[in-house]
Amino acid sequence: MNYSLAWALGWSAAASMVVAVLGLKLPVSNRSGSDLEPWGEFASPAVALDLKPRSGPILITTEYSISEENVDVFLDVMRERRHIQSRVGARLDTDARRSGDLPVDGLSPHAS
Repeated sequence: MNYSLAWALGWSAAASMVVAVLGLKLPVSNRSGSDLEPWGEFASPAVALDLKPRSGPILITTEYSISEENVDVFLDVMRERRHIQSRVGARLDTDARRSGDLPVDGLSPHAS
């Protein structure tokens, strides 16, 4: 059986209309009843700085103390976390180590 371009476009237009009508009659969810408040007892942290909209850029630093026997596992977890974060837009996420805490092998800034 041969089908023409006009036939395909006609049927796709009809299917689009059916889906649009079904979307109006059977909505996916009712967002007006959604509770978007944080779960549990969430308290906003106190900010010690008087931040304004033009106060940036802001650098956030997290420090970890890792025992020497857990360094390799920690580095693997941090590489995986950096990969996941880069998929959602974090481009300047780096790891650094204080010189003198542990040997530097296996970790350098911008390592992937």
